[in-house]
Amino acid sequence: MENWIVIYLKYKMKLYINFNWFVAVLLFVLFLLIGCSVQNSQSKKQIPNKKSNYIDYYNAINKAKKYNILKLYDRSYELYDSVFNNFKPKNTILKYEYEDYLYVAYNTKNYEPINLGVKNLIEKFGYTFDYFNEKATLYNIFLKSNIDSVDYKKYRKNYLKKINFGLRDTVIEIIKRDQKYRRNYDMPDKIKKLDSIDKINEELLIYIFEKYGYPYDEIIGNGSVQKGINHTILSATLLHTKDSIRLNYFLPKILGFIKKGSCEPFIYARMVDNYQFIKYNKQIYGTYVNLELSDSLKIDSIRYSIGLPKLRKRVTKSIM
Repeated sequence: MENWIVIYLKYKMKLYINFNWFVAVLLFVLFLLIGCSVQNSQSKKQIPNKKSNYIDYYNAINKAKKYNILKLYDRSYELYDSVFNNFKPKNTILKYEYEDYLYVAYNTKNYEPINLGVKNLIEKFGYTFDYFNEKATLYNIFLKSNIDSVDYKKYRKNYLKKINFGLRDTVIEIIKRDQKYRRNYDMPDKIKKLDSIDKINEELLIYIFEKYGYPYDEIIGNGSVQKGINHTILSATLLHTKDSIRLNYFLPKILGFIKKGSCEPFIYARMVDNYQFIKYNKQIYGTYVNLELSDSLKIDSIRYSIGLPKLRKRVTKSIM
């Protein structure tokens, strides 16, 4: 017969083992819940919602494009599809994210967006038959849609209807005037002429920004509108604004346009870097090649804050 002390100790040990088992199971369940919560939180951060501004849009697009480059096509499609369900689609210069979306949809055999997608390329973004014919996959995407020549003419007509040709002509003239004496002109009055032109252009740009917003492609059309005239991008002209007006008016205004989706982050970043380069011989956002960064350790988070992708390793050491 066992001693009562032994029996008591066995009983305590059993309770102890059962308690440890209970704690272990509880900790395991909590671990799973926390893990799911973190994953869900990260997923929500990756996919912006309708309350977000377009900086969130650009960051998500950059991620989707990276997935595409890494050949993670299903993940790229899922992210693109979510973004375009939450935001009015854009097809920004150099990114061409909406076109990229249709490539990914086609390559992953997600054909549902193709018909509306091709319509949008023509009606919203000004794609022409010639452009579709230039790229084999894009041409196949066009063929996959139900759009025929009658539809194409209708959508193209709708695209041209939306263009503000008066504003387009003004922007083209501003850009022409901006470059008129900057190249191939070395007379003594060059500085005087440039100052006079820059002042006029500043006043016109302020008027345009206040009345129309930023004059992007969906307002003034792309290079397909007028044969041989492709100069409708104001990025270079904005670099010639006076420092005080740039800092106090143009930069805050353009940042607002970025958040609304009418201006690309690169234009803002280049204006800041141009100012920093002239004043301090360094840059903040890394838009210039081989020019030192003000903070190389935080460069990716700095770029992320305005919707730019991570910087490729092409810039020299940082000035701290």
